[in-house]
Amino acid sequence: MATPKVLLFYGFAPLADPEAIRLWQHTLCDSLGIRGRIIVSKDGINATLGGDVVALKKYVRGTRAYASFKDIDFKWSEGRAREDGTTADFPRLSVRVRDELVTFGAPDELQVDEQGGVVDGGTHLTPAELHALVERKDVVFFDGRNQIESAVGHFDGAVRPPVETTREFIAALDSGAYDHLKDRPVVTYCTGGIRCEVLTPRLHRGVPARRRHRDVRRGLRRRRPLEGLAVRLRRPHHDGLLRSHGVGRRLRPVRHGDQRRGRLR
Repeated sequence: MATPKVLLFYGFAPLADPEAIRLWQHTLCDSLGIRGRIIVSKDGINATLGGDVVALKKYVRGTRAYASFKDIDFKWSEGRAREDGTTADFPRLSVRVRDELVTFGAPDELQVDEQGGVVDGGTHLTPAELHALVERKDVVFFDGRNQIESAVGHFDGAVRPPVETTREFIAALDSGAYDHLKDRPVVTYCTGGIRCEVLTPRLHRGVPARRRHRDVRRGLRRRRPLEGLAVRLRRPHHDGLLRSHGVGRRLRPVRHGDQRRGRLR
């Protein structure tokens, strides 16, 4: 009997031949009966897949066999299956090469080093480290999602840019609306993790050089992406930090929240 699961992951790595990676990933998924969406770019891979847990585990092993993807953090959630055992979460398999892993509309601004790290990506925080930071300092939470998603659930007092799509973030940052945060500790977060990973260096660098005068330096200091993110927030570290349990929602709701008690299970 099939056990349906959803697999969400991303990985940064400088890829010399994204098309070759696309063909390999399509062949691997197709051979295992896995469906979903995979985006490949010169900067790495971003995917959400559905299928039987056994097939997905084989996929994880196959993907990690590629040296640049061996350290990817795969996140699991419950899935749905059709009567024939195939995934009901995705109608088809789509594997595409794009200019960006996340469409901010600025493909040349993201820089990935040979170790798979995002240049100017800040310091990653575990949930425990975040809890300790909040206890010590007046932290600014910066939501890396659009208004519809952040309305479902967000950190109390978080900065929620009034954007409807990811593409609108660049203009929002360029507007100078968040310059007053430049000397505050800023923690970025989203749902799966990749948006705040890409957003963090842009917060740090602020307006790209081609769109600013030389004597103007806009950017937020001490920006830190939250490791593990909303998908994995659990007790005891975040009681009271979240306005609702829906922060973990992406393609499917994360059902480990307890809204009545204002905490996460």
